[in-house]
Amino acid sequence: MANANVGRDKQYSEEAIAITRAGTDPINYPNTDWTEVMLKKNALITNHSLGVSGGNSVARFAVTGTYLKQNGIMDNVSFDRFMLRANTSVSLRKNVMMYLDLNATRGEQRLPYADGRGNMDWMLYMTYGIPPNVISKYPVRQDGLVSYGQFGEMRNPLAHLEVGGLQKNMVDNIQVNFQPRWEVLPGLNLKMQYNFRIRTTTTTTARDAYNFLNYFNNNLVYVFGATNGSSSDRSTYNYLSGTADYEKTFGAHRLFLLAGASQEYDSPDAVNISTLRSVFTKLYYSFDDRYLLEAALRGDGSSRFGPGNKWGSFPSVAVGWNVMNESFMKGLRSVESWKLRASYGMLGNNQNVGNYQYQTTISTGNGTETTFGNPNITWEKVKMLDIGTDIGLFKNALRFTIDWYDKTTDDILLAPPVPAASGLKAISLNAGKVRNRGWEFAMDVNKAFRDGLTLFARTGLSTYKNTILSLLGGPYYPGDVTHTVNNPLGMYYGYRTAGLLQQKDIDNGVPTFMGQRAGDIRYLDINGDKQLNDADRTIIGNPEPRLNYFVNLGGSYKGFDLEVQLNGYGAHTAVYRGRIAAPLDVADPGAKPMVWQTDYWTPTNTTAHFPRIEPNGLTSSNVTRFSDFWFENAAYSRIRFIQLGYNLPASLTQRYKLGGCRFYVNAQNPFTFTKMAFLDPESKGGETTYPLMRVFTFGISARI
Repeated sequence: MANANVGRDKQYSEEAIAITRAGTDPINYPNTDWTEVMLKKNALITNHSLGVSGGNSVARFAVTGTYLKQNGIMDNVSFDRFMLRANTSVSLRKNVMMYLDLNATRGEQRLPYADGRGNMDWMLYMTYGIPPNVISKYPVRQDGLVSYGQFGEMRNPLAHLEVGGLQKNMVDNIQVNFQPRWEVLPGLNLKMQYNFRIRTTTTTTARDAYNFLNYFNNNLVYVFGATNGSSSDRSTYNYLSGTADYEKTFGAHRLFLLAGASQEYDSPDAVNISTLRSVFTKLYYSFDDRYLLEAALRGDGSSRFGPGNKWGSFPSVAVGWNVMNESFMKGLRSVESWKLRASYGMLGNNQNVGNYQYQTTISTGNGTETTFGNPNITWEKVKMLDIGTDIGLFKNALRFTIDWYDKTTDDILLAPPVPAASGLKAISLNAGKVRNRGWEFAMDVNKAFRDGLTLFARTGLSTYKNTILSLLGGPYYPGDVTHTVNNPLGMYYGYRTAGLLQQKDIDNGVPTFMGQRAGDIRYLDINGDKQLNDADRTIIGNPEPRLNYFVNLGGSYKGFDLEVQLNGYGAHTAVYRGRIAAPLDVADPGAKPMVWQTDYWTPTNTTAHFPRIEPNGLTSSNVTRFSDFWFENAAYSRIRFIQLGYNLPASLTQRYKLGGCRFYVNAQNPFTFTKMAFLDPESKGGETTYPLMRVFTFGISARI
């Protein structure tokens, strides 16, 4: 079909196609199902945990050890993790306590070396990209020769899996958390916290040399060179804080005061260091448990900003009214609780800017400026107004929470694009103002019946709308998205389409790109100038949903318990790319077409779903231009898990000296409901994305 579209002869004879289909000569006419060869249908996961706890009124401890082993969807792909957690609390005196927590983990990931890429992306890309008429591995010859099918520069994924070497990624994490507390006077406490984390990453690679010989004539086809290497990196994080708090109740009045300071020291590698210093104070006051007031003020200083801009002040205030505690509510037996609340506050954000971006750097080689700094960058300021209510009915068997919020981010940190001719790199600026408004709703229902049956339902729903209010030098067009005032951040930006071009469209002079023919995508002339170019690009979709929700349902009866969780997102845009948009393209990002993609346009199939196909991957027919032709509604609902458990009765566990014993089965991600036919609506990944797995678990939990 592809050759016919450009006037070429068929690439394969009818005889070759028939033999391939029949499978009578798999060596000379292979028909390899590469997903069957490479991907496992099932991968085992085991998780073991053992915990010990004890102590007395002076000292208490709890130690838990966990081992996880998870096999991947290919051979030589696995992940192992050991975790140790220890918690200790000691009463040094009646009014002096000390808490010490230790967490240590070691994770080891094994992956194919994959020509130095060391990731599953490349292995999956080769698996989906190699044609079926390439044999995976020839039968072992009588002389012992092992030969693999040849495609490109040995893009045979089975060869990489079996003789292409291994990469091991080992990650060690140690975290220590120390918290002493001293009750100086009744109601007056001094607290300190020190948290230290260290993370060490070690990567080792190993591959033996391997010569690939032609199965039929022993000619050298390709060589895997020997390689051995290792690298390591280390990051550290330190947090130190001290607080003093005072609590006093006198009559109907309750007062709580807190003041403190903290410092964070973050070193993600051997070069970068950032610090954050903070001072903060907080006041809480309530009268008769009816009227509530909370006020806070904090100041944060970040090393990521330059002199004069390091510090920001962020106040907040909240008020509440326990309506249920008013005398006029006493006669309403159906209402158990009712609170009205409102809050307004500011927070600072320094995460959208890297270290030292306020400084200009100069090349040590030629003295030229390599990076232009912005000494005026400073904190993003998030201002948020929230108004809500909490209602409990029928002895809290039915509870509601409703919130409306308005969050505005001032001085948002962005890196506006600069003209390529300038030779400059984009720098971070406090470039705009963005508003998020929305609603959040939650409901909780619990019901216990006399025969021991209990049922519960929890559900939540939230909506939001994101709008850019101002943008310095806007709009911005970074790639296939745009940041434009009065629109959400990151809207898709490209061409609108109207199906496929037909010959009558060409004859009627419909605007086309150079080289387009009947069967190609029909792009729309948005500005009406009778030609297609960048001026016809426009906002065409929103990748972010405005609605998300969850539902938890469950219950228990005579030792059995059942719980189901569902969550989902409303309408938003996903984009088909890669092998879906550019099949037969042997270069990135294409891959071989799939069965459901065979509905391509031809002169005799003009109502096809997909545009005409060409041997060169559709480059000349402009199919890969970013457009809404490849859009799909990514709304979905997914059953996150279904879990059924059974607790052995106490009469049985006591007989065997057990504190309790529970058996359970669990299914994660068993069902997904979506209109998307070809991709996972959550990850929106393609041929290089590790798939979301269904996980079925059987477990036992016992206490001694």
